[in-house]
Amino acid sequence: MTISHEVSVSVVIPSYNPGRTILPCIESVRSQGIEGRVEIIVADSSTDDTPQILEHMPDVQIIHRADRLFPGAARNLGAKHARGRMVAFIDADCTASPGWLGTLLESHAAGNQAVGGAIANGTPESMVGSAEYFLEFGEFSPARPAGPMRFAPTCNFSMDLGIFRRSGGFPDLRASEDVLFGLRLMEMGVAVRFEPQAMVFHRCRSAPGPFLRNQVNLGRGAAAARRMAPLPGAFVARMPVLIPLLPLLRFYRMFKRLIRHEPRSLIPFLRVFPLLWMGLGAWSWGFFRESCKRRL
Repeated sequence: MTISHEVSVSVVIPSYNPGRTILPCIESVRSQGIEGRVEIIVADSSTDDTPQILEHMPDVQIIHRADRLFPGAARNLGAKHARGRMVAFIDADCTASPGWLGTLLESHAAGNQAVGGAIANGTPESMVGSAEYFLEFGEFSPARPAGPMRFAPTCNFSMDLGIFRRSGGFPDLRASEDVLFGLRLMEMGVAVRFEPQAMVFHRCRSAPGPFLRNQVNLGRGAAAARRMAPLPGAFVARMPVLIPLLPLLRFYRMFKRLIRHEPRSLIPFLRVFPLLWMGLGAWSWGFFRESCKRRL
């Protein structure tokens, strides 16, 4: 399908100390080759040299804030300055596959108001990176069939800009803002469509320390989100005694998903088994800490 010349899309990239990893991200968006105007907006709150890296890119709109912005707030800031009919989101540590934007726009042209794409492992050579990928993005692998989804990963997501603004944007949380935003869209009657061919490669953490700290933060974000909304598993956040069961439950769900949709990934999955359990433990510890904090 050919995209009309009148189609315009704004691509928003939240940025916090990405270093030079943001350059391949921007280049992958530039090289999409769709018909129509593509606007690239970087919402940056970095303390490193990212602003200096980007200042020589006249085709990139840079919005810099001195205060640290969480990803949801950065995406909202970028979308506030967007001028396209559609807005697409990708993260600074991701690179878009060829045809990424075209697939998203085709899905919108077919009547889908909100579209999420697949996340592929951008660090398959790293055992730590692969463990993080399975834990955080395995649910959105390219092997997942196209169809409706409860929420989309915000590092690969697009929707009508007008609807996005009416939704109020993403919650200002460090993690799980995508889950809460998906619930908000559901309440508005906006369905989210998964398109596996709209794929990005996510560069995961490859060092154990940052990997485990990130899992703790993700666990804390998951517990905080479940206090704010009636999400699946919300009762666990109110009953911390059940939290030791979470690693088993999450491992079972990941294993079942691989058996069903991606059996060829079972060997890489089992190869990082010890790291998976470390990550599951860190995530559950974060969930426990956040659950107990509100009970004190």
